Amino acid sequence: MMTRHSGWVLLAALLLGSAAQALEVETARIAHGVRAWYAPSDLVPVVDIQISFEGAGYASDPSGHSGRAALTAAMLTEGAGDYDALAFSEALEDGAIRLSASSSADRFTIHLHALRDQAEQAGKLLAIALRDPQFAPQDMARVKAEMTSMLTRLEESASYRSGRLLTRTAFAGHPYANAPYGTADTLDQLTAEDLRRFMRTYLTRHNVLIVAAGDVDAGLLDRVLEPVVEALSDNAVEPYVTPVTVQQQGTQVDDRMGVPQTVVSFAAPGIARDDARFYAASILNHALGGNGLIARLARGIRQDRGLVYSIGTDLDVKRGAAMITGKFATRNSQAGDAMAAVKAVLENVQKKGLTAEECEDARRYVINAAMLELDSSTAVARMLLAMRIHDLGEDYLDKREEYLTAVRCEDVNTLAAELLAPERFLFATVGGTADVAP
Repeated sequence: MMTRHSGWVLLAALLLGSAAQALEVETARIAHGVRAWYAPSDLVPVVDIQISFEGAGYASDPSGHSGRAALTAAMLTEGAGDYDALAFSEALEDGAIRLSASSSADRFTIHLHALRDQAEQAGKLLAIALRDPQFAPQDMARVKAEMTSMLTRLEESASYRSGRLLTRTAFAGHPYANAPYGTADTLDQLTAEDLRRFMRTYLTRHNVLIVAAGDVDAGLLDRVLEPVVEALSDNAVEPYVTPVTVQQQGTQVDDRMGVPQTVVSFAAPGIARDDARFYAASILNHALGGNGLIARLARGIRQDRGLVYSIGTDLDVKRGAAMITGKFATRNSQAGDAMAAVKAVLENVQKKGLTAEECEDARRYVINAAMLELDSSTAVARMLLAMRIHDLGEDYLDKREEYLTAVRCEDVNTLAAELLAPERFLFATVGGTADVAP
């Protein structure tokens, strides 16, 4: 039986554009003591469940087996138990059930979305997929071919190659440098037993985080999730990765490609999610590169100089690394000028800081935007999962505005002085030469 306790949070625009309302966030205990957070709402008869396995992302792929987590995710719905790939797909379609899996650097995530009256069937199908995946040779070959084709297309993208060049350089020698989808050679070498071993080792009751939103209650979650938890391995796994910082700070790495535009990715060490200064970093990031055409970088690089069409920054928070990152594209002939202009803006904010008005505008946006994005059961579940991943507590949404309001502009500018020195940034460029015609 489930036991639960609840905390009240205020969510704006919860489901399908509904008016703001109080939403109960509850904690349930399922089989084997596994906990699930859920946010019930009966506005729409839809259940959204997200299941994360910490430490099971592509950083766990061993040498020579890159792409293992991604291939496992792609194969999860390709037949299980008595269902071959086609029959499993038809079973999902018959119930209008959406079941998918994905892998990031730190985790392997399963997403289950179904009508309330099909949720139990969805849980049964997921349990079969976890307990008895087929990994049939013909399906493995087909999915590998699809992934190899996708990799070929990605390698033709200057944006993808710039991001990969940045990551490989910043995290050289560390698992975060792993290729998220592997390579044609490593995918070809992966076997069904490799995938089964991965599932036994990393998809376990000990590293699982479960959240749900929508038309859910304790009894329904118990019926849906108990077979899923029973299907998981009991292997003890520690979701740990060695901490690392951005390498080759203050340098530039380049790759040539016969394209008319150069894509530039850049990054510097940032602020960890459990650092109290993270809220100041959120305000700083938005004012610097997260606010469309009026952010500092957009004004300085696009509006004032016309060097780029768009430019933005973000906070990239992993278990073992935190970065502030950015990206832009420009004509090959302007790449050097654009990078110099970016560094000039970074240096200006580092030395002179933001104005009080910029800080307040960014603060208001950061407070309101996240709440306005909670417009579906999927979005609510995603937020709950982030709260669990970063151990923010069930009352986080009650306290988030308080945390951000407590940040002074002085705090933001102190952080800018620490983070935005141009010599802390690594730049990775992929593009052609000036004579490549558009």
